[in-house]
Amino acid sequence: MRILMISDIHANLPALLTLEPEIEAADLTLVGGDLIGYYCDVNEVIAFVIRHGLTCVCGNHDHFLLHGVPDKVPPHVKWALAYAERVITPNHRAYLASLPLIWSQVVDGRRILLTHGSPWRPIGEYLYEDTDKRDALREFNMDVIAFGQTHRPWLDTTTRPVLINLGSVGQSRHRPGIVCCSVYDTVTNEVEQSERQYDFSGVMEKALAEGADAWIHRFMSEDT
Repeated sequence: MRILMISDIHANLPALLTLEPEIEAADLTLVGGDLIGYYCDVNEVIAFVIRHGLTCVCGNHDHFLLHGVPDKVPPHVKWALAYAERVITPNHRAYLASLPLIWSQVVDGRRILLTHGSPWRPIGEYLYEDTDKRDALREFNMDVIAFGQTHRPWLDTTTRPVLINLGSVGQSRHRPGIVCCSVYDTVTNEVEQSERQYDFSGVMEKALAEGADAWIHRFMSEDT
């Protein structure tokens, strides 16, 4: 089986649409959370995910919408969550509320664990490439552990389990204005990570029209 793995869509439909051919071709698509936050295609992204039958876990922005926004989060995060609160439909809120914090199953003989942050703290912990928790992650009896949260992809296939940071579909931070995705082959146990550019001008324009501030340029353009 070919399993497409993505994360951190962040209400960015144009970015997600660049992956539609891969989603349709994959045997299974896993999403590491954060369907909402930062941008404005809240209902459109959730509708896409439901329509295509994607398997998702809950991200921290999804969790904030459902359970309240911590005081310590930046103003632009609060702005996007307030926007999502205004526009989200009851059915789409219910869908977010149905998402687990961790998804773990055997797929085609491979044990796969999917979460947003870390297996210990799915909402609050960030696993960057220099994490000191790699040895602890390898104590899990899994073939693959996939996660997001950092918006920076990385991959470790040197030992079992394979560790995959999925990066971000909607707001990459290592290279602004691109879409990240990973494909895991259950037969070969190999992972292919790829990136593509997309036109994010409409995403920015819509957010700015809805009241987003200049912070948006920091995440979406290498020129500002």
